[in-house]
Amino acid sequence: MKFKTQIESSSIDILNLGHEIGRLKGLQAGSNYDLENVAFTVDWEVELETREWGVKSIDWVVTDIQGSFDVVLYNENGDEIGEERMTFNFNDFKDEVSLELSVDDHQQIAINEIEIDYQSKSVRVS
Repeated sequence: MKFKTQIESSSIDILNLGHEIGRLKGLQAGSNYDLENVAFTVDWEVELETREWGVKSIDWVVTDIQGSFDVVLYNENGDEIGEERMTFNFNDFKDEVSLELSVDDHQQIAINEIEIDYQSKSVRVS
């Protein structure tokens, strides 16, 4: 079974973006920034392994993540100096995807949050 889940800004954590910021407008890694218009879509699948006696296992895998966000840049005085649109490239992170799905109180399995760490090139989906 295949699913496509859209995740909103408040449920997305983007960590350690600082070293990526340096390539935006030639800024230093410690430059100040805010993230706006954060939107991601997760494509994922659930696979059931069944036997005549019932379900042996339920496995899930993330097949793709697409996302984009605006990085609003500020100088040391707090003045806005620009805005850059960034896109998330799942292929750069594919080897370090952690999927933490669980059954909620309503007996549902769903993706509700994404955490992306640009330093470790890891993604946690839960």
